[in-house]
Formats: sequence, structure tokens, C-alpha cells
Amino acid sequence: MFLKSVFQNKIFINILFFLAVFLSAFSFLFTFFLHNNDFLIPLFEKVNAPLKINVEFLNNEKGQNFHLFANGYEVFKNRIYENNSYIFYQMEDDIKTVYFKTDDKTFKNLDNIVINLNNNFYYYSKKDIEKFTKTKTGQYILPFDIKYTKSSAFMNDKGLFHKLCIYFLSIFYNSNFYVFPLLMFFAAVLIYQNNKEKINLGFNLFKNNAILWVLIIGLLLRLQDNSIPFWGDELYSATYAGGVNSPFIKTFQDPGNPPLFFILAKIWQAVFGSSEPICRLLTTIFSVSSIYLIWFFVKNNFNKNAALLAAFIFSINIYSIHSAQEFRAYSLGIMLSLISAYFLFEIIKNKQNKNFVFYSITAILMANTHYFQILILFANFIFAMFKLENKSKLKFLYANLIAAISFLPYFLLTALNKGLLDSTFNDLPFYDLKMMGIMVNLIFSNKIIPILLTIIALLFLFKKFITEDEKLKNVYLYSFWIVFSIFLFSYLFSLMVRPIIRSYYFVFTIPFISILIALGFFVSFKNKILKWAVILILIYSGVFCFSGKGLYADKNDLLVIRAEEAYKYSFFDSNKYLNQNKKVALVMFDNINEYKEYYKKHYNEKIKLVKFRFAYDSNESFEQKLVNSGAEVFYSMVHLMRLGEFLEYFGKKFDISAIITDKNVVLIRMIKNK
Repeated sequence: MFLKSVFQNKIFINILFFLAVFLSAFSFLFTFFLHNNDFLIPLFEKVNAPLKINVEFLNNEKGQNFHLFANGYEVFKNRIYENNSYIFYQMEDDIKTVYFKTDDKTFKNLDNIVINLNNNFYYYSKKDIEKFTKTKTGQYILPFDIKYTKSSAFMNDKGLFHKLCIYFLSIFYNSNFYVFPLLMFFAAVLIYQNNKEKINLGFNLFKNNAILWVLIIGLLLRLQDNSIPFWGDELYSATYAGGVNSPFIKTFQDPGNPPLFFILAKIWQAVFGSSEPICRLLTTIFSVSSIYLIWFFVKNNFNKNAALLAAFIFSINIYSIHSAQEFRAYSLGIMLSLISAYFLFEIIKNKQNKNFVFYSITAILMANTHYFQILILFANFIFAMFKLENKSKLKFLYANLIAAISFLPYFLLTALNKGLLDSTFNDLPFYDLKMMGIMVNLIFSNKIIPILLTIIALLFLFKKFITEDEKLKNVYLYSFWIVFSIFLFSYLFSLMVRPIIRSYYFVFTIPFISILIALGFFVSFKNKILKWAVILILIYSGVFCFSGKGLYADKNDLLVIRAEEAYKYSFFDSNKYLNQNKKVALVMFDNINEYKEYYKKHYNEKIKLVKFRFAYDSNESFEQKLVNSGAEVFYSMVHLMRLGEFLEYFGKKFDISAIITDKNVVLIRMIKNK
């Protein structure tokens, strides 16, 4: 009786609750300070920028007497390949000082030093190196301007904002470090759930504005690190297809992407400018709007608690963050998909003519955004045919026909001729159709516990469908159908017509997977302890943020090749060859003239440009383009994964040197063998 009365005492319950909260909060902070160098977040990487240093010597000097130190400890050399003239060093930890020691002969043979610090690129020519001063202890200190920010305490410090984002996301992506904090948090939740009347926390301010806090979190995560240089596809959007000075007809000339996003990109840049962060602000707006739309859609068709959880899952999902930070049509397509879902459900519920009109307008926009959006429209049509009566079915058919007609100009002008009938476009190998692998990795974290929990939760949910909630049934089945149909239709089309799949096209499924997870794990368990235990395990396993290798195999595929590094490197390094009256060429991808304008501060007019489609040009055709250019020295980008194949073919015909940049892009210099 005494123990029972103690555990029912309001003062004791409050002490127990706040003790659990304090231990949880304190241990969260302690874990971060203890392990902040160990966290690795997809896209954001680590707390500090990796420092990459490439050193080259004259006269076949191998640098045996060159010793590089970071924070007083020697960093060992790592050659990219055997005959490379560059020696490569990489450091991941907090770095305050970098210096090297060498003898006078080796110092005189130093030709250049190339340094990458996340967004920053530094090139020190021989003339620059000769100005390095030697300390009394024999150290050559690298200049102090090598910092990520001038005010940073560490050389590779990314700043407080980045640290906070890493800390927050690490709870979900690196949650194996947070076992004790999560257990204490779980204990606090259980105490509160069973004693709400005894614990007055004033949660109403948070609860009434919860979606606002989720939107703020989503916005801050999407603004972090969004100023990195454009990669090829983004440059295409910002210059050739969506550039302010580009002819309007070019918005229709991409065989894989209808014109809507390029038209919006053209308008946006005309009004606000064309820098990387400004351009990406447009896609960030679309992505943050999608967070709200997920909440609004689920709240309107089921309940606000599940809606809030679905919106939160989407807000922290790394793939949705990446789509928001890419100046492409993906975040626009996600937003339009959610708008179409909302109006489809409004049509099913009340069948007002205005909803058919709004759906038709949305469908027009979707059909002209991305061809995977057409798959979603087709899935919507099939779903509607099962839910509507005959008169409404006819109206819905008319709404879709209008969208199809709006797509015809682009389809006949570009998609048909340059896409479906052109074998050089999107000539994807069939091995890219690893459907089940993509699906499993997208939803799970390659861990057996969340997979089993999902199966159990779906069984609970299925039982609930049959006996109880019709609203839940509709939202769940629709979300499941959209995810399933995108995979099914894209696979069948690729199998029967031609491959159309790229793994990152499946970002359009992310909002609906977020809804499925929220529905499955928020409402299916009636027992509160069981429900919160499931949520805790899910947080620990990383399922809330889909941390598996689903849409992007690794960092190499996530941030592929960025043109600015190639321009910078060729701009600095080519001077010594131009001074020798050698002809120099820069190998770039499509639309190099537009890229040249964009990065004109790094472009040298003396350097020729060679156009090269790396995905489609064979080694033989590439070699012929090099020969036709008449140049003797070439600069190009090669993906790290393809470097071996490249060297095997060209290694005997050219003297090849390579450096690795901050995005695992290999920049190569090729000099014709005499």
C-alpha cells in the first residue's frame, strides 16, 4: 500500500519525470560532445570538412623526404595509382595546423599543392610555394587563408549551424550512440503518458503550433550547406534550359524533363539572381511546402497526430533534403504529387466540380514536370476508377485528358524524337533496375528488427482496416498504391519499351512512404507502452529517416561531378603549359559555352573546350575528340569509380596525373606522350 501510494503521489511522479528528462537531455549533450567526430550523416557528412591535400613534384621526385603533419602528427601519403605524379593526403578530424617538413632539394622540386576544404579550393603554384617561410624548427606552415571560414577556430570547421544540424540528425542516423539518452527519453514519455493529469508542462503552446516547429526544422536542414557549386545537371537547369539569357525554346529541348521547372527557373533567376544558394532556395520552398502538404493531407483525411509524424519523418529524411538542395524538378514534382493526392481525395469525398478543375490544373503541371509524374497520374486514375461512380469517372477522365493534351507539344517536339526514338538518350543499362534492392534499402536500414516490426505493424493495421476505420484504410491503401505503382510501372515500361529508371527518380515516393510509416507505427498499436517501444526502436534503427543506401549508393553517387573544380584546376595549373606555348584543352560535358559563362571567373580564354558525354561516348570516340582538338595538354573530370577503366585505356598513350577533390571527383591532367 505504501509503495502504491508513493507511485501515485503527484510530487514523486513529477520528480521521477523531470529526473528522466534531465538525464535524457544531459546524456544527449554529453554523447554529442563525446562522439561529435564520429557522426557521419549522408549528404552532410561529418561535423568538420575533410581536408584533402594533393602534392606534386618536379623531375620525377617521389617525395620520400616530404613529410606532412596535421596537429603535430604525421599524415601518411596515399597515391591514387602507381604512376600518378600527385601524392594524396586526407584528414578527417579537427585540424588546427597543417605544415610540412622537407630538405632543401625536395623543397625546390615542389611543383604545386592543391588543397580542398569542402567548398573551398586552393592552388599553390611553384611561385607561391617559393614564398613559404621556414620556421626555426624546420616547418613550412601552410598559409593561414586556408580556412573554411575566416573566423573558424579550426582550419576545417564548418561552423556552429552545421554542427547543430549534424547533432540533430545524428539522433536518427547515428542513433547507436544514443542508447542511454533514448532509454531515458522513453522512460519520461511513459511516465507522462500515464500521469498527464499530474504533470503540468504547458505543452499547448507546442501542440497548437507543432507543424510550425516541424516546418522550421525542415527549412533549417534544407538551408544548411546549400551553397556548394552546381553539378552538371544543375548547371544545365541554371544555364542552357533555364538560364535568363537562354532562348525560351530550350525549355522544351530536354528529352528527359518537360519544361515547367525550367520555365520557373528562368523566371526565378530573372527576379532573384542565379547564385547557387539563391537558385536552390526555389527548390527549398517547394520541399518545405511539401512538409506542410503532407501534414494537411493526412490531417484532412485521417487525424492530426499521424499527420504531424508523417510531416516530421519527411522533414528529416535525407533524400527529401537532398532534392530540396538540388536545382532540379524533383522537389517540385513531390509538391505537385501531394497536391494531386489532396484534390483526388476531395473528389472522392464530395465530387464538386471545382475539385475536378483543380485536379486537372495540377495534372497539367505534373505532366509537364517529370515523366515519373505521369506514372503517378496513371496510378491516381486507376485508384479513382475503383472509388468513383460512373458520372464522376467520366469527369475524372476528362480532367486527365486535358493534362494529356497539355503534354502533347513537349511529347511530339522533344520526348518522342529525342527520348523514346533516340537510342543515345537515357541509354540505361538494365542492371540499374534493381527494384527490390532499391525498395528494401529505401524503407529499411538493412536491419532485421525494423523489418520484423513493420510486418507486425502491418498485420495489426490490416486487422484494423477490416473492422474499423475507413479513413485510415483509404489513406493507407492510396499511399501504398502510389509507392508500389511507381516501382511497378517504371519497371514494366523499362522491360517492355526502354529503360527509364534512375534510382533517384524514386524520390517521388518519399512523402508516401513517410505517410505509410506514420500510419503504421502511430495508430496501429492500442497499447501505449508497445506503441512507444516501437517508435523508440525505430528511432534507434534509423527507419524514420530511411538511412539505408536506397536512392544513392554512397557519397560518390549523391554528389557526383561539379564543374567548378575542373575550371579552377585548369585555370591555375595550365599557366605553366601555356607559358611553354603548348595548346591546352578543357574537357567538359554538354553546354560548355553556358557553363563557361557561369564560371567565367575561372575560365582562361586561351584554353580550348572539348565537348564530351562521358556516359555515352566510348573511349575510342573520346580519344578521337582529343585528337581533333589539336591540343597537347588536357584537363578533365573522371568519377572515382571509373578511374581504373580510364587509366587502363589511356595510360599508355598519355602521361596522366590526378587529384581528388572534396566530392571524390578526380580531376586529371593528360599530356600526350612524345
